[in-house]
Formats: sequence, C-alpha cells, structure tokens
Amino acid sequence: MDTARLQELRHPKDMDMRDALQFRCQSDLLFKLQNCNLSENDLETTGMALMTCRHYSYLEDRKFTIVNVKQCDPNLLGVISDLVMENEKTDVCVAFCVQLNPDENRNSMIKFSVRSCVSDARADYIAAFLAKGIGGGGGHPRKSGGTLRDGVLAKIHESEFSDTYGFKDKIHHLMFQRLQSYMKPPKSYYAGEKAPKGDEFYPEITELFQTGKIYQKNRMPIGYVKASDLYETGTQICVRMLEGDITFVVEEDTYLMLGIDAEVYQNKEKNFKKNNDLSDAAYCFTGEYPPRVIWTQSDSKDLKELTQYAKTCIPKEGARIRAKQLDCRVKIIPDWSEDGLLGEPSDWIVVREDNIRDFYIIKNNIFVRSYTLVEE
Repeated sequence: MDTARLQELRHPKDMDMRDALQFRCQSDLLFKLQNCNLSENDLETTGMALMTCRHYSYLEDRKFTIVNVKQCDPNLLGVISDLVMENEKTDVCVAFCVQLNPDENRNSMIKFSVRSCVSDARADYIAAFLAKGIGGGGGHPRKSGGTLRDGVLAKIHESEFSDTYGFKDKIHHLMFQRLQSYMKPPKSYYAGEKAPKGDEFYPEITELFQTGKIYQKNRMPIGYVKASDLYETGTQICVRMLEGDITFVVEEDTYLMLGIDAEVYQNKEKNFKKNNDLSDAAYCFTGEYPPRVIWTQSDSKDLKELTQYAKTCIPKEGARIRAKQLDCRVKIIPDWSEDGLLGEPSDWIVVREDNIRDFYIIKNNIFVRSYTLVEE
C-alpha cells in the first residue's frame, strides 16, 4: 500500500524485487496487484482526512501540510500523504493518527508519515526531528515515518499546552512547532572551485580552518574501484547503495570509494593516491547491501556489483582535518554534485588541514568511527 503501486520503495532489496517482477510476472497480474491497495473503509478514512488537512506557509517558499487522521492502518498514512503532496500548496506533508491500545495498562502511540519534495528538507531527517526525545523516526529522503510515545510526550510537553487543547490538537500543535523550526532553510556553502575567492570566502570556514580541533583519520581498510576499469570513459552510471541511488560520470581518473558502511562516493586519482596506501589484502564486505551499478547511459546489460571488483586501501596518517559538530542544518555543494551534501545537527563539518577550499559534511555515525582527536 505504502509504495505508490510498487513504484517507490525504500530498501534497495525491495527495489531489486520490483525490477525482477517487471520481467518475470504476467503484466496483467502485476498491474492488478499494484491496484489492490485500499478497502472501502480506507477510502472513507482518506476522504475525511483530506477534507480536514491544514496548509501552512513559512518564509513564503516553504509550504507544509499537517493531516490529522482517525485511527487506521499506519500504512494508510503514507497513501494519504502521497495524495496531499499532489497539491501545489505542499512541499512537506505530515499525516498522523493515534493508535489506541486496548490494554489500559499500556500507553497508546502516535504513528506518523512524512513526505517531502524539496532536497534541503529530507523526509527521513524531518521524521527523526519530529520524534526527537519522544519516539523514533526515519526512512527514505522522500518518504519516511515514525512513532511518538504518548506517555513520554505527556511528561515532556505537559507544561507547553493549554488544558483547552484536546489530545489530538496537542499532537497537531507539537507537529506544527517542530516543522516550523525545521523548515528554516539551511546555511548553504559552495566548496572547491565553486567557493568564493579572496575576501568573499566564508568567514565561518576560515575560522574552522584556523582554530578548529584537529582530527586524524583512522587507518581502517576501505574499498575502491577505478571506474574506467569497468566502463568506458564518459559513461553515466547509477549506483544503488543502502543510502539510496547516486549517479556518476565515469572519467579516466574517477575512483569510486566504498566507505566503512559501504557508502559510495567519488574521488579523483591525484587525491586518491596522495591520501591512501594500497593494500594487498582482499576487500571484505560485511554490510547489509552490497552497492552495485543498476543502470548505465550506454544501456549496457553489464551491470556490476562493485564489491566483486573492489580492492583495499588504507588512509595515510597524514590525512588530517579540522572539524566541529553542527548545531544547525548546513548544506555544502561540492564541485562533483549539484544536489549537495546536507548536514543535520550532530553531524560534522570538516575542512582538510592542507586545503581550505576542500570542506564537506560527515555523518556523525561515520565520523565517530573514522576519526580520532589529535592531542595538541
């Protein structure tokens, strides 16, 4: 139900299943399966929710919608959110419902679904932000969800709401407050050759470069593949990994790096050889989903799993950075990506000690395992 007729799936293994079904199922049976989504009760619930949703505008170009849905199958929240996103007044939608627990000795919970069509307000980050301290949330950059625990919610926020609010109104008000806070546009910076020069360069990055704490990258084995060994120069390829799909253009000096969580990112040969020692050890993949090429511009059927071709390298000890943890949302746009890298509070902004124009975002869960503070 919550996959837009199997067209939009989050986990890469689900995407692989859908792609396989396209060729192995009878097309009429697959089409029927894609349309078996809602019962009559679901249709009634959806209609009532759409009639009562509330639209909000923030900073003129930031529009979000909150939908209060009666108790239902949590998957229906995703269907309702998808419908609301068709509206021109909505960039972000949150649909929620209260799941009452028939056991009076156990707390009920609030289920919610998040949708986003703007790159600097990712649905998975919004879900985590909405649930911070009172539940849990996450998922896909465009489609996510989560749960709030009403017992924790009542204790933390009891003093914030008037007694005149009903329980659902309190939840709606909380969603509104947190969305309004989150929807402030992130600070944006251009890195590399795109960064401003001279006096126009960013003072915050200059300060980090001059006074930030120094960290040394741990010498942990990671993987690499020289892209031109797999595909012709100039070929556009799409790589699927656990974090999502990402597109690269193969150049003669393009290296695809496989990080400690098998996240894939691009490196140029000059920087690769400068900052890494090659290893004779075989590359060992231990993650959940091995990254692989799922599409090429040349329509080649030679789609490759990168871990089968990866070799091992170890970062050199000289690769040091200055870093600080973010307390707000930041977007950095490097030379190789128009979409940019989005950092959330608790992630890290870092700048290479030997190049002030080379700065980027590292996710907190990767940073704490990859870097060690250098004692001065």
